[in-house]
Amino acid sequence: ISDMPNITIDSVEVWKQWCYVDVVADIYLTIDGKSELHVIMAENKAYTMMKENQLYNYPKIIKEAYDNYPRYRNYRDYNLHKVLITCFSSSETSYKQLQQFIEGTDWSIFSVEDLPDWTVDNPTESDLFNDFWLNDWTRYE
Repeated sequence: ISDMPNITIDSVEVWKQWCYVDVVADIYLTIDGKSELHVIMAENKAYTMMKENQLYNYPKIIKEAYDNYPRYRNYRDYNLHKVLITCFSSSETSYKQLQQFIEGTDWSIFSVEDLPDWTVDNPTESDLFNDFWLNDWTRYE
């Protein structure tokens, strides 16, 4: 986005475990002078499979909340992005099973190996998370 002069990131808000959804992020953008809301709904399936109720019911929960919550009145045409993140490598059978499970839907799947490797000073407010996922986990890769 930083390479695109006609797009400005106005603000980003993130919630963990919101209405059972692992991560919900509101990204407010200005594109060619027009305000847009992009909602990212991410399910973290580290080493587990996705359930059918997550595939279909979680987007309904988001839609109902965003369609009825007053703070989103100016963003009735928000863009919902459904993302499945897994620790399975794209070459593993379990990854391929997840891919088949979401086939024909508008969900996207990413392995953690597909995600950018960002280094930040204080990534989260959870020392336990930082210690395990960011310090210990890298030893196993």
